[in-house]
Amino acid sequence: MPNKNLNRKILLRDLLLAALDENCAMLDLTVCAAVDAATNTESKPENKYDTRALEASYLAGAQRERLNEAKGMRRVLASTELRSFDEGTPIASTAVVELECDGIHSSCFLLPFAAGFSLPQDSTTTVHTVSLQSPLGQGLVGKFIGDSFTISIAGKDKIYEIIFCY
Repeated sequence: MPNKNLNRKILLRDLLLAALDENCAMLDLTVCAAVDAATNTESKPENKYDTRALEASYLAGAQRERLNEAKGMRRVLASTELRSFDEGTPIASTAVVELECDGIHSSCFLLPFAAGFSLPQDSTTTVHTVSLQSPLGQGLVGKFIGDSFTISIAGKDKIYEIIFCY
């Protein structure tokens, strides 16, 4: 892989790590707020049917699980080897793929997790993180530059063409 493409991919990973750090910081605040709500003296039940404190403790536990999951994703992503892709390499995890669908170009960073983030690649291009489990991710895996594939989105078939991959 030319250094330019490797540097672009490293930058995308660094941007995603920063986004995960920000997500962890927000989740940490929500865990603290939920724990406070569960343990605050004002949350003491007024009668046997008052479940505010119990509900807040469930929320704190769920938010803590989300935080631990995000921290785990960050740890794994930070140590993930970024692979090279070219015309002869089938698309797999860590590929950055440029697609065309209905005349519209888009780019995605294929990962085993951390889907749904939008990362600026340059002043005009945004790269979207896509999980391997998503319909788009499943359609991409094993394909090559120049291949086309169809996925159904909201009951409509969409035909994607793979323009470039690194």
